[in-house]
Amino acid sequence: MITPDLSGKEFKLFQDFILENSGIFLDINREDSLRISLFSRITAKGFRDYYEYYSFLRYDALGEEEFKELLSLITINETYFFRNPSHFKFLKEYILTPLISERALYGKGIKIWSAGCSTGEEPYSMAITILEVFGFYKNLNIEILATDVSLKALDKAKKGIYSLHSLKLIDEKIKNKYFVPVDKNRFKLKDKVKEIVKFEYFNLIKEPYPLIEMGGWDIIFCRNVTIYFKIESIIRVIHNFYNSLKNDGYFFIGYAETLQQISSEFLPFKWNDIFIYKKEMRDLSLEEKDVNEKETGITEKKIERKSFNKAILSRGLYSKAMKFFEQKDFSQALRKVREVLEIDPQMAEAHFLAGKIHADSHRFVEAVESCQWAIQLVPLFLAAHFFLGVVYDKMGQPQEAINEFRKVIYIDGDFGLAYFNIARIYQLQGEDEKSLKEYTNAIKIFQKSSSEKALEFSEEITSELLIQTCRQNIERIKGFINKKNE
Repeated sequence: MITPDLSGKEFKLFQDFILENSGIFLDINREDSLRISLFSRITAKGFRDYYEYYSFLRYDALGEEEFKELLSLITINETYFFRNPSHFKFLKEYILTPLISERALYGKGIKIWSAGCSTGEEPYSMAITILEVFGFYKNLNIEILATDVSLKALDKAKKGIYSLHSLKLIDEKIKNKYFVPVDKNRFKLKDKVKEIVKFEYFNLIKEPYPLIEMGGWDIIFCRNVTIYFKIESIIRVIHNFYNSLKNDGYFFIGYAETLQQISSEFLPFKWNDIFIYKKEMRDLSLEEKDVNEKETGITEKKIERKSFNKAILSRGLYSKAMKFFEQKDFSQALRKVREVLEIDPQMAEAHFLAGKIHADSHRFVEAVESCQWAIQLVPLFLAAHFFLGVVYDKMGQPQEAINEFRKVIYIDGDFGLAYFNIARIYQLQGEDEKSLKEYTNAIKIFQKSSSEKALEFSEEITSELLIQTCRQNIERIKGFINKKNE
């Protein structure tokens, strides 16, 4: 009989297999998530143990289809309509109209790819944007392809039925225009939106990419997808995206993501609070090439190879630093981080890791400085803001802690632990009404969110325990208020 426990050897076996076949790297913090997913599929399919299931995945003709089912369980699919609104504002105001005008002259259309589309909110947001700009789409020859590795997510996307949570950034006018109510808390997209988007399964670690042999895409969205990939896979995937775009095509990534030390192929430019990436042909003239090669002996290919090797080296050292940190060997971890920063002082993750190392060694001033460096490099670095709030709290600086937790909520309004920590600080300060409000907000988030991000920094604490803690503290506060008013 299969045991629900997953040994270290079994975890490594599946960790390597998933990395090899999807590019997704599950670190030790995702072990419990992997165990639950494996146990669910093994039980459903009637396998005797983990090794039998592994053999089926690797060697059986039906293993590829089963692997898709497993990926549906282990990938996180929490999103909502018009997430990162600036992306859609830029798409609407600066890309669609001039692009449509240009293509109409030559009788050509626009091709958009939502890679890692999850449950469909992103590509449907694109479709609504198109309808808002032009009022129609059929005569515009616009194609939106949406792909994901989760069959479960794709199935939900095709149905087009969403909760109020998914519509939280949509105003009533847009909601009434493009959705019809199913019941009190669910809404269905109208067919005029659904028919614009085509959903397909696609694994980003596999080649060839869609349309890569047929001229490429005008716009690619791939937001918060490669954050689970290892550096070698990220570099490979980003390069494939570059090759998949047409010249002058646009590439969108998540707010907290960066292509620094990942790719020098794209041309980045800043607009308001976001970075957009563009594929521009930047070939040097023959004269410039002659000067470069004559004076420096360095060709463009040598520069690209040097940049690639630098990224691989720094990421390799960073991985070693992470392993030392997980083993609580803080001196070795810090030494490796410093080696990383000598090679790449712009790596925000390395500064953040240095902050965590300093904090675990009770060097809080240094921890604050390192986190601030990370945030300076990546202003919307959610984890760094949250951890900085924790450090300020430990240092006895509650207002600074609250400010950082508020920034976390600004970046992601569904980050339950930020509300929880604000509530706890207010409770300690005797701000009863404010504390009650934030505990109530935290409960709502923990109840409705099935994603791991809400509990990302809570170690072994479950959402049920956090909800219970919030309710207990609410009762204590109410009891204190009643007693005070007697």
